[in-house]
Amino acid sequence: MTGSLEDLEKKFILDEDAGLKNIEGAINRISAVCRLDKTGGVTFMSLSMQKKLTVSERTAAILAARYLASQLQKKLGKEVSISEVVKSSEIANMLREQKNIIDARLKELKDSKKAILVSKGAYKVAPYSIDDILDSIEQKIGRGDQ
Repeated sequence: MTGSLEDLEKKFILDEDAGLKNIEGAINRISAVCRLDKTGGVTFMSLSMQKKLTVSERTAAILAARYLASQLQKKLGKEVSISEVVKSSEIANMLREQKNIIDARLKELKDSKKAILVSKGAYKVAPYSIDDILDSIEQKIGRGDQ
């Protein structure tokens, strides 16, 4: 009986990243848009690509990239040096935008269930929304457009 209950639990109660079906595929998709340095700083692949995206889309991309990098480090059994949680001030620095603009975009992402407020001024992506975020970005810039 215990075995069947465990199977039922696996079907019914999802892991945090269960909404993200393929982490490897998501990393391949987002790496066409941006890259991270060892400290978690996100850089977009080109200025022209960055200009095609709204501040909200770039903010969502940063949240997704940080989450994916953190998950990759966990799955590789490495020490997690890149946090999935990002402060709004960090995003403002990466995007060279005013913090109040980033705070407004993060609130919109939270209200649309694409970001999760972890603590005051600190967010992480809602893992189940990563595919939607990537679909939206790819539609805007074109798949593989760099």
